[in-house]
Amino acid sequence: MVTSGQLALAAAAQRLSNAYGGASLGNGVNPAQDLPYRQVLLYAESADAFVGADSLVTSTIHGIKVDSAENLPVSIGPFPDGGIKLSDLWVAGASATLHFLGIVF
Repeated sequence: MVTSGQLALAAAAQRLSNAYGGASLGNGVNPAQDLPYRQVLLYAESADAFVGADSLVTSTIHGIKVDSAENLPVSIGPFPDGGIKLSDLWVAGASATLHFLGIVF
């Protein structure tokens, strides 16, 4: 199964799983929505996006930068087992929209 979505970002960090909406909004983790992914592709629109492992993510403190000028997605995975959940990823990026495509286990 493949899922996709997008999340409007701000300078303040938020969980990527906020893109699910509903009970996942406000950085909550809703187990019914929080799927494990074999691979996640990220693409930034309008401005750069920054991805990290905790709520301290900023444009200067991050794990990876998703460059909006690149026109290429950033891949997280593929993982042979285990996977990653969108709630594991924190994102920031004033004026950016982060799009994702996820391949579910």
